[in-house]
Amino acid sequence: MRKWQRLNEVLGNARWLLILDNFEQFQNEMGIIKDREWKRFLNELINNWSGQFLITTRLKVFLHERSPLENTIEIGTFSEAEFDFLLRQIEERESGEREKAREKIEYLKKNKDILEHYDFHPLFIRRFIDTRPKEIKVLLKDHEINNVLNFYKDYFEKYRGLKRLLLLDFPFSEGLLETILKGDLEAKDIIKNRLLILKKNGNYKIYSLIKEYLLGILDLGDEVKREVFEDKETKAKLIEELNRLGNFYSDKNPDRAIKFLNEALKLGLELFGERHHDVATSYNNLGSAYHAKGDLNKAINYYYKALAVNETLRNETNEIIYYMQMAEKNLVLANLYKEKGKDKEAINYLCQGAEMIAETFHFVRAKELFPNLYFKQVLNLFFTAKALNVLDNPPDKCKESFERLKDLFERLKLLERKERRAEESI
Repeated sequence: MRKWQRLNEVLGNARWLLILDNFEQFQNEMGIIKDREWKRFLNELINNWSGQFLITTRLKVFLHERSPLENTIEIGTFSEAEFDFLLRQIEERESGEREKAREKIEYLKKNKDILEHYDFHPLFIRRFIDTRPKEIKVLLKDHEINNVLNFYKDYFEKYRGLKRLLLLDFPFSEGLLETILKGDLEAKDIIKNRLLILKKNGNYKIYSLIKEYLLGILDLGDEVKREVFEDKETKAKLIEELNRLGNFYSDKNPDRAIKFLNEALKLGLELFGERHHDVATSYNNLGSAYHAKGDLNKAINYYYKALAVNETLRNETNEIIYYMQMAEKNLVLANLYKEKGKDKEAINYLCQGAEMIAETFHFVRAKELFPNLYFKQVLNLFFTAKALNVLDNPPDKCKESFERLKDLFERLKLLERKERRAEESI
């Protein structure tokens, strides 16, 4: 404190920035500042100093056990936009050596997929361009990367639940995090609130560089793997999570979705066998992902499988849910066959979907089914029938179902005419 006070006297009113680098050396494993003098010093900076200071650390700073330092920003890794900005910075800073800068930029662009896999980690980018490794495994053993990342080793050796998290090769929710940690509140507090290694973007994900480094130096053992992939509760949660992720990525990144969904299906078949709602969900989501990818044959095949599983579960499924699920899948198949130019097959599935929708109308009247959910399916049927040119003249096997939905169809036609007139008047 005396040196600090003397320094302030010398500098007077000069504006300057104080940087406290690698501050984790002054913290215990929970991030709490160990030394009383450092606590006093930090309180002085916070409460009485008009200048600015910056702390860099791998642990969130706590003044006391439950009192984290306020106004902190967690800077993990670069985003893709920040990586592109870095390339522009290289070009500007090394403008005097244009050829060297251009070669460096081209090298980074060429290996962008590798850098993205490691979350554009700043340290990884710097060592990657400095060493130009032929194999990534060599870079993971780089002395500078080792010196930085070895800090995390003790945490993962001490908390068994953290080791289990290393086996998750996908983003995970807080629900799965808690299932994996199996009630270890201290491990949960460490990973969520103290150790700065989680990429948080709706889901959680351990930064790839840290995860792969730790997997290379820790012996997880067969027991840890069994706790994740053979424990029934954990396995069921994994299946749910993978189905959710597959559904989320279905339109955005079908290949990634298919990877998640195949893993969910594999685990589901192992745990439940063919006759289970989660298996039907995996089949259904795989159909959606292959449809988004443009592979109609595979999409149809998986929707068939989903339909078959749902049919076998009829007696174990709420009647409303059963009809809604079957109607949705039949209409999806009708649209897929329409896309393939096979109208005959499309109409067959359209009629089956119409029958299911007509069957559920009495649930709406009995106030057991929300009208908006029902109307959504009627709307889907309306546009599918219109695309197949059978709305006003349905096939014989559809006529009874369409007749029961006639009033709703007339309302939809009226709405269409009003929208068309509104567009024409603009």
